[in-house]
Amino acid sequence: MGIQRNRCYVCDKGVAFGNNVSHANNKTRRTWKPNLQVVRTVIEGKVEKVKVCTRCLNAGKIKRAPRGQAVAWLWSAAGPSRRSWRMVGSSRSTWLTSTSPDHCGPCGEAGGHLVRHKK
Repeated sequence: MGIQRNRCYVCDKGVAFGNNVSHANNKTRRTWKPNLQVVRTVIEGKVEKVKVCTRCLNAGKIKRAPRGQAVAWLWSAAGPSRRSWRMVGSSRSTWLTSTSPDHCGPCGEAGGHLVRHKK
């Protein structure tokens, strides 16, 4: 299921319609849109983007997907024969990030850790 327009994925809150009423009692049509945020969440084992209203987000009715899934992939793909660190960041502020579970390439610490080292 894709992202629906102006509809909360959890509570199904949508656009409300009504009138603006002036002091002279003039009525013009208007809409009230829900405060929706696009959220990455796990649905049936897959990470999907859905729109959720802030009321449901604050109530904890939906759980965000972890942001480190790409990092977990790097940990599983890194081995002793592969490169144990990679460059992260722009050219002015480059960080070295260890991806090896055995040891840290930039600092040489045994046991490995996922820490950013300044170059």
